[in-house]
Amino acid sequence: MRTLLRPLGKALLACLAAAGHASLLAQIYVSAEGAGTSLVLSNFPSDEAPQILIGKPTPIVAIPNTATTQGLAVPPAVALRMPAVPVELRRVIDEVAAQVQISPELLHAVIATESGYDIRAVSPRGAIGLMQLLPTTAKRFGARDPYAPRDNVMAGASYLKWLMALFENDLELVLAAYNAGEQAVLKAGHRIPPFAETQAYVPRVLAYLRCAGSTVCKPA
Repeated sequence: MRTLLRPLGKALLACLAAAGHASLLAQIYVSAEGAGTSLVLSNFPSDEAPQILIGKPTPIVAIPNTATTQGLAVPPAVALRMPAVPVELRRVIDEVAAQVQISPELLHAVIATESGYDIRAVSPRGAIGLMQLLPTTAKRFGARDPYAPRDNVMAGASYLKWLMALFENDLELVLAAYNAGEQAVLKAGHRIPPFAETQAYVPRVLAYLRCAGSTVCKPA
């Protein structure tokens, strides 16, 4: 997986390098200094990212409490608590993450934001289950029963993975598209759309992403 970092990503990169930990990748390779306006992160060495930055994984994602995304404040970790997750449900989510090859911490952050791990959750707009899939999205990504945890998470994870390819691993845009739809992000000029819900959603998922493996944010 290769990731291009914009200004928020550069701040996060500095934090990760200083703290020496990353939860999304076991190893992180980085592009050489001055290689361009965007940094490249990868979990494998390449011509674009030849230098190893982090060699060992840890369960903490270090995002500064003061971080912002497109001018939107990211809630501090201490303001959030990851909901308690039944062991079997956590196993299903982690297995799907491995199968789809997506970060389990990202899935947990999205699920915590979307449904708080309520498998029967239904939104006023008709979004269903753990990852709050609209019926059209559930069908599009193969969820035979969107209320079934594995089907729901598999479809939601597959949608996230598809969005990562569409938006070249720009996590802010991926999350905005998951909330508002990819067409809204495209129409906004590859930026977070000016919707109050989406502008609150993106930083909240980022904050939960930091919490996903942190003792600071363990379930109450």
